[in-house]
This record gives sequence, C-alpha cells and structure tokens, in this order.
Amino acid sequence: AVWDDKEHTSLPPVNYDVAAKQYRTAPFPVGFEEDIKPILARRCISCHSGTQARAGLDLAADNAFTQLRRQVDYRQALAIRSTLFETLLGRELQAPESLAGNASHLHKNLLPPEELQQVIRWVDLGAPETGAILK
Repeated sequence: AVWDDKEHTSLPPVNYDVAAKQYRTAPFPVGFEEDIKPILARRCISCHSGTQARAGLDLAADNAFTQLRRQVDYRQALAIRSTLFETLLGRELQAPESLAGNASHLHKNLLPPEELQQVIRWVDLGAPETGAILK
C-alpha cells in the first residue's frame, strides 16, 4: 500500500493529495481491536470459530489477534507478502509459501473493497493490536 515495487520508491499515504501537498483527511488510527475485529465478526466468524474452525483459524477465540497475525507479514509490514491476502484474493501474490488449498474454498470477494482496504492498511502499519496512526 505504501511501496511501488516496480519503481522502487515509496508511495504517498492513501489520504495524501500529492498535487495539493496536503492530507485529504486527518490522520486516522487503525488497530485490531477497534477496526479489524468487527470485520472478522461480520464476515469470518461463521466459518472460523470453535473446534471445527476452517483451516484451524479460530477468530472467535481470545487469541484471535495472535492467530490472525501469524497469517500476515507484520514484521516487514507488507500485505502483499501475506498468505492471508493470497487466500482472500484467491491468487498468488508475494507470500513465501505457495497458495494452498482448494480454489473453491478460497475467499475471493468475501470482503467489500473498503473492508479489504482497512485490513491491508492494518497489515501495512505492522498489524498493531490497538490503533496506530496512518499519516
């Protein structure tokens, strides 16, 4: 979200107007508890909860933050290198492992674009547990 791999340069934040040299919106926080957990509750918990959770990913558990963070490249803060986004988009990106699983079980188009963008922002900010500021 903030790196142009082809040009090898940083991109401006999504809320920055380059021509006007100003932010279009005030910086806003993105965190697991306040932003990502509600998305999981609406879109993911029905299949990813309890002892029969798909892919062994129980997002209703107390350790949902830790479980989801294992699916993303939060150390380098790169959504494109995260298996979670390969699964959500149903295609190979740049995750170290190949996309696994039956294509019929992939989650393509599960999240509306604005919710997917919010999860991408969260990962690209290092997948914090509580709100980090996107400037």
